[in-house]
Amino acid sequence: MKTRCCYPKRYLLLFFSLLVSVGSILMSVSLSSCSSSVKSPLLLSADSLMEIYPDSALSILESISSPQKLPRADRALYALLLTQARHKNYIALGDDSLIKTAVEYYGDKKKSVRAAKAHYYLGATYWDMKCISFAVEEYLAAIRLMPVEDEFLAMIYDNLAECYEEDRLYNVAIENYRAAYHILKGKNEQIYPMRGIARVFLLQNEKDSALYYYQQALDCALVDQDSSLIGALYHDLAMVYNEKKIMCKRINLCRKQFYYRGRMLLILVCQRLKLC
Repeated sequence: MKTRCCYPKRYLLLFFSLLVSVGSILMSVSLSSCSSSVKSPLLLSADSLMEIYPDSALSILESISSPQKLPRADRALYALLLTQARHKNYIALGDDSLIKTAVEYYGDKKKSVRAAKAHYYLGATYWDMKCISFAVEEYLAAIRLMPVEDEFLAMIYDNLAECYEEDRLYNVAIENYRAAYHILKGKNEQIYPMRGIARVFLLQNEKDSALYYYQQALDCALVDQDSSLIGALYHDLAMVYNEKKIMCKRINLCRKQFYYRGRMLLILVCQRLKLC
């Protein structure tokens, strides 16, 4: 009886010691991984605000003193977020040294959203610097690094299409606008690549195809009641009808364009006066 009792205790002690050893190994791995992750709560806060409140995100990032003293992971995220915030606040990106910090840290081998974003914003920087060929290279890298097919990937395709459009590679531009549309189909943002396709067809003097896509985009904007896009699309259609010399259509569309632009101006004024 004593022998039977002794064996379970011995095995229990062995199991416990093994558990402690495994726990200590896991703890050390966890600590080492934490050391390479972002520590700054300000960066995490800015990241969470970026999509909806990019102006607030920019203010937080600009409040960080001595970013060069941050740990390497934090410096990389700071460089990415600051570039992103400036871009979203329509501040021209005239220097690639900041975003290259993020590009070097996240690399170009392993797929990840942050690696893709780093290359995308380097591409956006090159676009602002009028270095179109470099922008194309970075947008292609960003597409390759994206691990998921989502709205951000669609935005990369859309911006890549603009580069090809700028270089007058119209067929390739349409291919990339179509790739963006395929991802966004059925969503509000589908209007942007549709408008891009229409614009390229107009540049190729294919007015009927341009009219078709502009009208499709307008129909979507009317469903969404997006006044700013509705006004812009009426303007686009008026330009096509002007090219086709259909004056009565052009006049009617111009009236609608002015109506929606006036409506948007009224909304903005009311918002300023806090009446809406």
